[in-house]
Amino acid sequence: MPKTLDIAAQEGLHFDRRTARPLTKYSRRESGIELLKIIAIFAIVISHTVQTLTSKNKYVGFSDYVFDISHSTTDPLTFVFMLLRYLGQFGNIVFFICSAWFLVDSSKSSGKKVVNLIFEIWSVSIIILVITYALLDGNISKNFIADSLFPTSRASNWYMTCYILFYLIHPLLNKAIDCLTQKKQLLFITVACFLYFGIGYANAVIFGGTLFFASALIQWSVIYFTVSYIKKYTPQFCENIKANFALLFLAGAGHIFVVFAINVLGLKISAMDGKTLNLVDVIGPFLIIIAITLFNIFRKLKFKNIMINYVSSLSMLIYIIHENILLRTYFRPRIWQYIFLNYGYTHLLLWVFAVALAIFVCSFAVSSLYRLLFGKLNAVISNKLYNIIESVYRKYEAVILKIK
Repeated sequence: MPKTLDIAAQEGLHFDRRTARPLTKYSRRESGIELLKIIAIFAIVISHTVQTLTSKNKYVGFSDYVFDISHSTTDPLTFVFMLLRYLGQFGNIVFFICSAWFLVDSSKSSGKKVVNLIFEIWSVSIIILVITYALLDGNISKNFIADSLFPTSRASNWYMTCYILFYLIHPLLNKAIDCLTQKKQLLFITVACFLYFGIGYANAVIFGGTLFFASALIQWSVIYFTVSYIKKYTPQFCENIKANFALLFLAGAGHIFVVFAINVLGLKISAMDGKTLNLVDVIGPFLIIIAITLFNIFRKLKFKNIMINYVSSLSMLIYIIHENILLRTYFRPRIWQYIFLNYGYTHLLLWVFAVALAIFVCSFAVSSLYRLLFGKLNAVISNKLYNIIESVYRKYEAVILKIK
């Protein structure tokens, strides 16, 4: 590297060795995992698109568009839509594993990052609330207004609230992991996975609901310990693409077989009818294996693409915009109603992917515009908020520590 580039590198600047052009944060990052994140967010958009198509909505005055998939079926298209509903949970697990892989090596959480994240979620929610309120002449549920005013505390987008909580506690989990030997960590994840992703999974199939006080936060912690074990103690497996492809195929087949078997049982046993979607919101063993093996495969893709990295950097915004509680409640049903009345459902599967792609592209465009217009302002405001919060806490801390 030329001397001038050496000096620039010492100052924190990065340049392409061949062209000597400065590298942005998007061009420096490997794109394999970023591509997987884009696939995951699009899978989530597809799932939510199908969810709107197949669910009645009491907040709109029409339901002609609803395509019922709540019962066991012999119709291939209905079964395909059942499978597509599982893409949401798949995408959530992929996103979490992509984060967990790097968090297991982290020693602390950043208060500034948390405040910035919360403020960005809030500002997006407020902008959409103001626009929706104007478009609908104020005809919005009071609960949805409250959800929009306090999107994180009321978990308007549950994944973001859960992620923030998990991010705050992950350094403590890492300390707990550091205290475990390999054998003890293996014992823990074996027992925990058996309880939550074994017995709990089977219970959800038959009866619905959860066991052992399961919550997303607890289940994520179990997955986190599992990811930590895989990263620390099974490096050869992580690097073995053939083994990961084989396991991916088996897990994918296993997941489809379980959904198919529940559907068939529902056709023969009335008590099992309608249980095909019981697992849609359940973190199951097959989806975890699929997500882990896909992560290992995409992690081995060594290339850099600025556009992929840029789109991936907007994943959080794409998620909270496309699944905003007002947009999904008042506007997505109108899309399906329009399609149903004007075009019918002759090519419904194609319409699903077309609508999902349109929602994804629009969400990306709005996310990009939002980041361009408000990104720097959000950073300034959130940093000032963090400094105020930190100052207040330090005073509180000083008072409490004086108590004997």
